[in-house]
Amino acid sequence: MYYKPKLGKWKMTENLKTEWIPSVLSVFEKFVDRTPGSSIEKKKFYLAWYHPIVDKELARKSLTEIKTVLNSFIANTDLTMLDGNKVLEVKSTKVSKGRASTQIQKQVNFDEILCFGDDWTDEFMFEDLPEKIHSIRVGFKKNKRKAQCSFALRVRRILQYLL
Repeated sequence: MYYKPKLGKWKMTENLKTEWIPSVLSVFEKFVDRTPGSSIEKKKFYLAWYHPIVDKELARKSLTEIKTVLNSFIANTDLTMLDGNKVLEVKSTKVSKGRASTQIQKQVNFDEILCFGDDWTDEFMFEDLPEKIHSIRVGFKKNKRKAQCSFALRVRRILQYLL
């Protein structure tokens, strides 16, 4: 959500509304009470409901219920739900690495851009990036990128070579 221009101060990529957070937080809190082992992560622009140590069947049932409740709440808003690895995130569709990258590209004229990502959320960034950008997924999972690198050590070597 923030970027820092060279020799400048940190800036937000765009202004975001946060009035939705208390309502979604209330829903998450009810499910934390009903789902032992689950927890909430609250950040400035998103909320996450974690269930890594919850019994699989209970987690599946709670996840289905929470998504049903939230679907009606986020309908016709700019909010989205991301169902990750034992986590459900709710955030504005405007919060993404891809949108931030696009904003930065508008500010600065680069000859070449190389983009690395190692998380499932980076796939959204890769989708938002223009075709001319070289993007590489770090890890073994299937991805939407032209290239893949299996180990972070190799990424460091690539970056050292480029420097």
